[in-house]
This record gives sequence, C-alpha cells and structure tokens, in this order.
Amino acid sequence: MAQLRLTVQSITPLLMYGADNKDDRTNTSLKAKPELRATGVRGLLRYWLRAVLGSHARSSSDVFERESQILGSTEVGSRVALRVYQSGGMEEEKNLTVLPKQTRGYNLPFTGFPPESEFRITLSTHPLDRDETLLGGDLLKAIFLMATMSGLGRRARRGSGNLRVLNVKGYEGERLPLDYLPEDQPSLSDYLQTVSRYVCSTPLGRQTDFPVFATDTAVVLLSQQVHTDYEDAFQE
Repeated sequence: MAQLRLTVQSITPLLMYGADNKDDRTNTSLKAKPELRATGVRGLLRYWLRAVLGSHARSSSDVFERESQILGSTEVGSRVALRVYQSGGMEEEKNLTVLPKQTRGYNLPFTGFPPESEFRITLSTHPLDRDETLLGGDLLKAIFLMATMSGLGRRARRGSGNLRVLNVKGYEGERLPLDYLPEDQPSLSDYLQTVSRYVCSTPLGRQTDFPVFATDTAVVLLSQQVHTDYEDAFQE
C-alpha cells in the first residue's frame, strides 16, 4: 500500500460547510457549522487531475477514462482513498471577511476556520493494489496544482481557502519540493514556472477540446505588489 501524507495550513479564511450550512447572517437563531470535509478536497483534486490529463490527452473522453481509472466514477470505485484529519487546535471564528466584502449594501461576514488553521490530508491505495506509482505521475501533478494554484471551500475563486503544505511524507522529490514556501515574488515566479514545466513539459501545438493546464492554453499572472497579510491583499 502506498501512502502520501500532507500537513496543510490555510493562508486565508477557510469556509467549508457540511449538513448544517444554514445562513446565520440575517437570522441569528440559525448557526452555520463549518466542517472540514474530505469530499471537498477530493472534488478539488479531481478538478486539477482533469487539467493535468487534459494537457496530454487527445480528447475529453480520454480524460474521463483515465480519471475514472484513478479516482473512480459512477461505474467504478476509486483506487485512492482520501481522508482529512482536523487538528485539535483548529477552532471556528466568526465574522471572517472574504471577497466581495459586501453585496447589495449588506456585509458578507462568515463563520469558518481562520488563517493558520492546520489539518492533514492522507491519500492511500488499497493494500492489495501493487501499483506503487499510482500516487505519483498525473495524480501527484494534480496535488501540486491544488496546493499552489487554488483554494478550498466557499469563495475559493475570490481568494478564500488558499493553502500551503507545511510537511509531506511519502514523497521524495528534493528537486521539486511540495512543501516549499517562496520568500519573495521572484522566488514564487521561479517555483511556479518549475511546477508548470513539471505538469506540462511541452506545448500542445494544437487546439484541444478540453480546458487544460498547458503552456499554450493557460497563463498564470503574479502581482508585483507586496502585501503584509491577506486582509491587506483583499483591500487592494
């Protein structure tokens, strides 16, 4: 059985809800309950796996076939089990401000997990699965994109739920560390370019029928502005 364990920390507010997701902003008798769920992480990983597969697949049907072989589908089970473990010090916080800060004149505070909340993500294969490379290759590339290019939970496309990997076990990649934290903008730019080349080393050179993460179909933009914290960045 192969296993990959990631210790992850949120950089911006993490807004994830489970069964108890009632909106308590207008009715104080309703209490939304933040919940760190494996289904949310799996969905995000599946999204990025499709982007990775699309960078070299010939068609969307090829993407779906390979995706099903790794993470399963309605017809076949997943070969990879994903579990999320919340740390004991992970506490809820009210009135977390995310983007947009208000709409139609109403403020948009949320109850969620504040920045610097830590949790663990574990991916493992079945004990009888002898493919030791399953947690590498395309799936590992998707993990890199998930950790560097996206956010988790509500308002993820507006800057919420950004993550960083603090520690990783089960991965031996000294040339391209997964738990790397750039110190400045040039270091971040170099690291993201390295990740991009790792995910897709050559241009497609053709028009694809599936949105992909490839050098001729995707662009990553970095701001030159340096911010002291996430709230300063949100204000900008």
